[in-house]
Amino acid sequence: MDEERSTPRADGFSMPAEWEPHEACYMEWPTLTRRDFWADRFDEAKHDYAAVANAIAAFEPVVMVCDPDQETEARRSCSETIEIVTRPHLLLTVCDVAREELGSLPDDVRLLHWSIPDPALTPSASAFDQALRRISSRVDRLALHVLPPRRGRRSRR
Repeated sequence: MDEERSTPRADGFSMPAEWEPHEACYMEWPTLTRRDFWADRFDEAKHDYAAVANAIAAFEPVVMVCDPDQETEARRSCSETIEIVTRPHLLLTVCDVAREELGSLPDDVRLLHWSIPDPALTPSASAFDQALRRISSRVDRLALHVLPPRRGRRSRR
């Protein structure tokens, strides 16, 4: 991988077609934070997501990601073969100004701050690339500790 200039395609990454071999189908339960997107069809959307997940689960493993406060509803709506994974409420800031201006957060939100030098202060593309690499590397490492391991697999920690 070229550390200065790289793209996912250049690094060998791609989005596989649905018929290509894969470990599982990942879906996200309609979230309360996006309820306005669904408007008066929010309950219908949850019903439809469960129906699609249940249909897929007849052929391959399904992992449904949801907010912790929606876990009971997702479990009740999806078949028992579907793995329900809750995601933590984590707010990640990389800008010192943003962190200072946040104010108070709800009790169920954890704040994680990484002070990354502002690339806009250095007028070069390499400053942005360096900031992106630092953030990407930290997110990759964080995911190993925040996301639970899949059922039947070894822990990634």
